[in-house]
Amino acid sequence: MKETPTALLDCAENSVLDPAMTHQLSAYLGGRAVPFVDALLDDLPQSLQSMRDAASQSNFDAIRFHAHTIRGNCSNVGATTLVNLCEKIS
Repeated sequence: MKETPTALLDCAENSVLDPAMTHQLSAYLGGRAVPFVDALLDDLPQSLQSMRDAASQSNFDAIRFHAHTIRGNCSNVGATTLVNLCEKIS
């Protein structure tokens, strides 16, 4: 089943994504909204692992860098909980 911007909106109602932001994404990106969100979500585990690796090495500059990157990506899709957590770190 091919996902549509409407599917993105339906999913956002029961997820960590801000429904208002997903509505804006769907309005702006149309059929490209789902692949856009998918790409950011696909990158998230590696970004989190990079931040964990930096933390294990007490590399605070790298921790802040990864937190800033994750925050920016999450703010683009309305993942406000992660945005708030990353703001505290960076």
